[in-house]
Amino acid sequence: MKLFLLAAFGVTTMLAGCDSAVEKISADLAGKPVTIVMAPGYEIANNGKAAKVFGTEICPDEEPAMTILAGPARYTDSQGCLVITPTTRTLNARVFIDGQLTDERWSVERSGKLATLVYLKRPDGSPVISYSDFLKSERTFKNM
Repeated sequence: MKLFLLAAFGVTTMLAGCDSAVEKISADLAGKPVTIVMAPGYEIANNGKAAKVFGTEICPDEEPAMTILAGPARYTDSQGCLVITPTTRTLNARVFIDGQLTDERWSVERSGKLATLVYLKRPDGSPVISYSDFLKSERTFKNM
């Protein structure tokens, strides 16, 4: 089963406002291994700035349920996706920072009852955070 994350690093974030659809997909996915796919150019936070990331794998077909909810994936069969299977322990990422492409090897950590929560760490130990989530957290802290 494949799951495309196009704009956020979580299904519930991406599908906010689609409660019945989220409930159905959550029930369908409960306890099943899921492959996470980050599309080429996904933006992560790097020292407070946006950095685009690219993978080295061919982008797989999207899951039909996600196509209904989020529309068709634009990257199917193109090169450059980051693909995290249920058994992936490390991941080769290409990070575009300040005009330079840097190769990094990220570690994949899992937690939760069925190891369904996935955390990515960069070589320096910092977590991989989507740039949009970083901006949201910055706004939250400023409003406190």
